[in-house]
Formats: sequence, structure tokens, C-alpha cells
Amino acid sequence: MNKKLERIPLEDTESFLKETVQDEEANLNYYKKKLEILSRIKEIVAKKNNGGKLTEKEIREAMAITCYGNIAYCCGVSKQCPFRDAALTVLGIDLNTYRRMKEEMMQEILKKIGII
Repeated sequence: MNKKLERIPLEDTESFLKETVQDEEANLNYYKKKLEILSRIKEIVAKKNNGGKLTEKEIREAMAITCYGNIAYCCGVSKQCPFRDAALTVLGIDLNTYRRMKEEMMQEILKKIGII
């Protein structure tokens, strides 16, 4: 197949660049928010390391750094994720325990919906 080569109109290039700028600004804002959460996580870890007991609010704040705001929805340990790992650090959960908990949760879900 011979496809006729055509130039991309300048209007399309301009549109592409404007959309790219908007996307990148959104990404920048996303990571700025993650930095704010990480700052709070450091405070929570310091409290925990000094023997303080975490409140439910602090636990939820720590999990807010994850993509869905809850470690239950995070990827498994086969994928690297600094957000999941930060939340697990605050909670004191190592990767092996996390993996085992995810497997147990999945088994329980399958039992409850009658698949196994």
C-alpha cells in the first residue's frame, strides 16, 4: 500500500502542543500533591518511631499517597511502587506480609462470591 505523504497542518501541531502543556500541568499538580502528602507521612513516621500510636486519621493520611487512597487497591509486590511502599512503611507492613495479605484477601473474596 502506498500512502500519500502529507504534512501535518500547523493548527494540528498547535493543538497538540496545547494539549500536551495541559497534560503536563496536570501531571505536575499530581506530583506536587504527592510531595505534600509525603511531607505529612514523614511527620507520621517520626511520631511512630518515637513510640506514638497512630490514629485512624493518620493511617488514612498515610494511605492517601497511594493511587486510590487505600493499600487494598494497590498493585502486588511484583511491581515497584514508591507510593505503596511509603504507605506500607508507615503502617509497618513488610512486602512479604503485604503479598500474603493480598492473597488471603483474594481467597476470601472468591469464597464470598461463590467461585471457590
